[in-house]
Amino acid sequence: MVRALLINQTDLESHENHRGWGSPSPDLRPWICPPGAVTLAWTAKVRPGFAYYWEDIPIPRQIISEGRLKGFGSLTVVLNPVLNPEIGENYFSTRVTAALQYLSRGGKTTRLLGSVEAEDTAPELDARDDYHKWQPIRHDARDFSKRPLTFSGDTFRLYARAYARDPESLGYAGNADFGELEVSIVLSLSDGSSSSDVYNGMVVSLGNFVESAVIDQEIEIETDA
Repeated sequence: MVRALLINQTDLESHENHRGWGSPSPDLRPWICPPGAVTLAWTAKVRPGFAYYWEDIPIPRQIISEGRLKGFGSLTVVLNPVLNPEIGENYFSTRVTAALQYLSRGGKTTRLLGSVEAEDTAPELDARDDYHKWQPIRHDARDFSKRPLTFSGDTFRLYARAYARDPESLGYAGNADFGELEVSIVLSLSDGSSSSDVYNGMVVSLGNFVESAVIDQEIEIETDA
């Protein structure tokens, strides 16, 4: 989870060969939400071949302007992959795709953040080079403040799906043999301000469904008594 939080705070919107996803903000610890933003983080178990949905994520009113979505968002997903050392120490036999979705004005499910269709439809070699298809880390950031998006409804939906390849090389018969895979998901939304309204609004909307990330530290003090 810490790795996902670190990547989610990096300063690049897309992968760069020399810098990766960039550098995290030096001003805040990964689990602290910056001003004007809220971050949701959780872990889950996914099985290859199944689609997973996290419904009813409230759309903060602070990122709505004149009936359109206006703000900044980032989505980071880190999979604990199945490795295949028989083929190569960096050969990942599993991958994950994820997307934050909303309803368009016409009621069509639309991607706001995350995986794009070309990742799955492009020729395999192109998908590996252009979209890092089989990498265990997915990260997407988007600034939609300059071109606000029309939408309907009042909630987002997070979609995720795991995939597997070459099960025979691991002695597996199919997807079911891969079992459950652990994935960490981090979603941040920001209105670009320096206030805490987005954070406070999300906490109120989700209520008991979320737990604030508080780091408890026990400090022992020795005395001469």
